[in-house]
Amino acid sequence: MGSLGFNNNPAAPTPDNGMEEILAHPSVYAGADINVTWAQLEPQQGVFDDRAIVSALANVAAYNSKYPTTPVAAKLRIYAGGNVPAWLVQSTGGPITIANSSGSTQIAAFWSRAYETAWQALQAHLASEYDGTSAIAEVAVSSCSSVTAEPFILSFDATSLANMRARGFDDAVYESCLANAANDYVAWKKTPLDYTFNTFVATDGAMPASDPSFTISVMQAWRSALGARAIVANHGLQPTIATGAEPIYAELQTLGPPMEFQALSPTIDWNSSIALAMTYHPSEIEIWPSIAAGGSANITESQLQGWAAEFP
Repeated sequence: MGSLGFNNNPAAPTPDNGMEEILAHPSVYAGADINVTWAQLEPQQGVFDDRAIVSALANVAAYNSKYPTTPVAAKLRIYAGGNVPAWLVQSTGGPITIANSSGSTQIAAFWSRAYETAWQALQAHLASEYDGTSAIAEVAVSSCSSVTAEPFILSFDATSLANMRARGFDDAVYESCLANAANDYVAWKKTPLDYTFNTFVATDGAMPASDPSFTISVMQAWRSALGARAIVANHGLQPTIATGAEPIYAELQTLGPPMEFQALSPTIDWNSSIALAMTYHPSEIEIWPSIAAGGSANITESQLQGWAAEFP
């Protein structure tokens, strides 16, 4: 996964794609996340700067040159939310303050037409450079994201929702944004796309209300639209399925691979969580940085080797 300390963090806004976790456990992993922010990629509207991606891909290439029998592929994940460029914030009406894990951050109105148009233009640029190439094997879908890079995750506290509603946010525009993610990535014609799903939470009522049926409808449409390129994912993996997420996991089972999991946190029971994931026959599982790489996941080399051996 790489370190996520940059996310919504003005003090350290630049992702580290040094591949510390993979270098700490060479010849085990099959893939490396490349984390970049929209602010890095488009500092001025229509002026694109791919240096962060080029640098990260150079790190991947250097690793593969050193370990040619066990190379890793690259997954591109673009962080928006509190990591969008300043021009976008202004062009969509100014900053909106929402709560996050470190206190608060400021986002742009991701449900607005101006935001959608700019996001699609960014994807068109990136696709023109990397679609169908060997450099990037997979792209994570982060349309409509705010708190994390996961589109279905939202700040549900009353103040955040009030701030968003003051700028036109409601369930209808959020559902439209989530349901139309395939349109946002239409420029990518060949590369697999990884969409992370969680139970949709409606917020128009007096209290937030879970609506798994909407999520399931988006999952089905996603797979129908892209076929084998449509990776379905969940980033809440833990030893048992979280209460309320059962319908989502049932649909994952129905749709089948390509499928991806990421753990809920670095401190879960990893053996039990991986065992649960493997019952779904996933094509990939993202691992949090381990203690060996300066992270918080207490994972050993032998555990990693054992899990890797389970994949075909």
